[in-house]
Amino acid sequence: AVVSTQSTGESQRAHKDVFEYFCKKSGFKPLLFRTVIDSKTNQPIAYHTDIVLSVAETFALVCKEAIHKEDIGNLEKILQETGKKIIYVTYDQAKNFATNSIQLKSQDEKRLFVVSKNGYNSLNQEQIQKIEKTSVILSPDISTIEFISGGSARSMNGELFKK
Repeated sequence: AVVSTQSTGESQRAHKDVFEYFCKKSGFKPLLFRTVIDSKTNQPIAYHTDIVLSVAETFALVCKEAIHKEDIGNLEKILQETGKKIIYVTYDQAKNFATNSIQLKSQDEKRLFVVSKNGYNSLNQEQIQKIEKTSVILSPDISTIEFISGGSARSMNGELFKK
């Protein structure tokens, strides 16, 4: 049997008890991980999961350097168990919105990977080629939204999935 997993980074925006309650009610296996603490602010460097992780149907972009060392192994294990190829990105790439991306399906069932122009431009050729093996990449220029709101492509899309 396939167990659906829901993941989130623990932060001010994601409380452990609420997340676990949601997963229990929705039939998901929870995967909670911590992000690295910023030495200047004494706060997690990621206030939201999409700062460090983007999960598509066959791959996941993971900012390993932003995830707590004690949690990264479990995250990698779960992603691999669910058939995801891991594409590692740097913290600089994540700050440029590479992980604030989302895979969608077009009306004709083509996989579309939506990542902003800034996020796309931060990726290297090898990362782009891995994504293009399964998805058409769309990279709109939404730099004004990124600058003003701090969000990007994934933040602008609601996500509803069939179970």
